[in-house]
Amino acid sequence: MSDNLKQVRVSLQNPDDLAYVMPESVSAWTALTNDELLRLFRKVAAANLWNVDSRLNHEFSGRLIAALSESASEAATASRRLEKLTWALVALTVVVAIFTVALIVHG
Repeated sequence: MSDNLKQVRVSLQNPDDLAYVMPESVSAWTALTNDELLRLFRKVAAANLWNVDSRLNHEFSGRLIAALSESASEAATASRRLEKLTWALVALTVVVAIFTVALIVHG
């Protein structure tokens, strides 16, 4: 890990500290996690005194990205549950069909 990337990660620990170090290489940018990248973006926005609506727009975009990634894992859990319920309904339908045929045959 480069010294520059270490400085970026260290400088991101305190959200109120406006100091930041920009990554110098592509590998340093891609090595940043989503949280680190969003925190760096917020620091740059605050340090450069972007206007308020621009800051709010970027803040909401960051929170939307975080919410979408969180909902993706919840959706995966829900889909697994629905798959299990579907198989349970298929099994129950087969059982009902068998009993219906047995009732018709044995009358």
